[in-house]
Amino acid sequence: MRVFLCIYFSVLLCNVAFTQEKYNYTWLSGFYAKDNRPDATMIAFTDSSASLSLIDKINGGLFGSSVMSDKDGNLLFYSDGCFISNKLHQTMENGDSINTPGWLYQTKCAADPDFVAGYTTSQGVMALPWPGQKDLYLLFHFYDGDDVLQHFQLWYSIVDMGANNGLGRVVEKNKLLYMSDVRLDDGFTAVRHGNGRDWWLFCANDKNTYIRFLLSPKGIEGPFFQEVGGEALREMGIFNQFVFSPDGNWFARTNANFEGGVLLMRFDRCAGRFYQPRYIRSYKAGLFQVAGAAFSHDSRYLYFNTFNELLQYDMDWVSSNNKPVSVGVYDGFIDNFPTNFFRMMLAPDKKIYICAANGVSSFHVIHRPDLPAPACDFVQRGLPLGSFNAIGLNNNPFYQLYNLPESQCDTLGITPPPGYESAMPWTPEQGISLHPNPANERAYLALAAGYGGRLRVYNPLGQLVYGFDDWQGPQGIELPTAEWPAGMYYIELYYEAFGPRRFVEPLVVVH
Repeated sequence: MRVFLCIYFSVLLCNVAFTQEKYNYTWLSGFYAKDNRPDATMIAFTDSSASLSLIDKINGGLFGSSVMSDKDGNLLFYSDGCFISNKLHQTMENGDSINTPGWLYQTKCAADPDFVAGYTTSQGVMALPWPGQKDLYLLFHFYDGDDVLQHFQLWYSIVDMGANNGLGRVVEKNKLLYMSDVRLDDGFTAVRHGNGRDWWLFCANDKNTYIRFLLSPKGIEGPFFQEVGGEALREMGIFNQFVFSPDGNWFARTNANFEGGVLLMRFDRCAGRFYQPRYIRSYKAGLFQVAGAAFSHDSRYLYFNTFNELLQYDMDWVSSNNKPVSVGVYDGFIDNFPTNFFRMMLAPDKKIYICAANGVSSFHVIHRPDLPAPACDFVQRGLPLGSFNAIGLNNNPFYQLYNLPESQCDTLGITPPPGYESAMPWTPEQGISLHPNPANERAYLALAAGYGGRLRVYNPLGQLVYGFDDWQGPQGIELPTAEWPAGMYYIELYYEAFGPRRFVEPLVVVH
């Protein structure tokens, strides 16, 4: 089945070069304060720093929220699942009554207009700019109806920021995108497609079926379904956190109801599919264990936490034998409530921030997450907020991920902004892929994880022109075809994955 939204402006299909996108450079943390404290704290990020300012009165709560900035990082709007609010902290035109009707809206959003807790979804609201559609944004939100944390529907609303002199107007709201006959878990996220423009959107049900959609200039296509994980990983339950690595190659899923671990899977950004699931255990038994996860900026380390301990896992050694190491243990500090560990998020300043599972007035901080513990520099309550946090963190994708060079879906001519490294090389779901073919200056050989062996390149006379031993996927191999005469070559790979295999692929070199 395909769902396509109406087009308000013409579709942008031409090749483009991205400027740095700062849609996630403003965060909001807070909820209604009964005393004289400010309601919220605004965090304005740069690539290397964060500055805080206090807001006396916000519109609604921020329990499970999404905040959208413009491409320069300036606040545009935000939503807690009850309202869509503009940058003046007022309800945007037609931005009232999000997720209505239902008992949950009446009790969390409308019962007391002076105290709005926010819709009870910890990762159930996310805003995205609509690719190729000037000034249009989409807000995706779970609908609970009459039961807390019982999602069976995913809705969307459309915001036009070209209206009302930049204050915006909601032009469509509470539109059904997907209805499930099985409960949807409390996790929703997105990752950029390998073409550098579109977005993959993901949610999952508690039977380990992943539901994905594709957001492009034409609208939303989907749903598509993939079941991953097997019996041991079923019943993931409530309070999930979904997160992709900054390079787009990995996906992690936590669950506070599942004992002691993180589901980790590789991801194909071209196909939008998961593969090679692994379960990384924290080796800590008990209820409400792993609640949050985030990757370091270089995607080298995965961090995840129980309510009382932060752990680090080295992604360069992904295996069942590689165990996470402890980074820190909750020190017992009380700020009206325990300042333990809950959700975490990588920020534009390349630090990871962790909120508590209670309304407290600080974030924990991993200052140097690209380094192994203890050099990663974890500081409990390292960022005082000046206001109480509403238990969660803003739900944002990683916007600084662009096209996948040399991949089968890198067809739009989109390039990252100056100063940014190219996206990590594409790796296929399984086996081997050769691009481009024919080749001129170079050819790129992509290998799936778990594949390894010997590489040989022969010319038509059977003479060896290039080769080496003991490669191991996932790894990209660049073939220096600029140095070879034009003609036909043969790539021979011998690998041991799933038994000895020999793979031969012809390669045409043209100059």
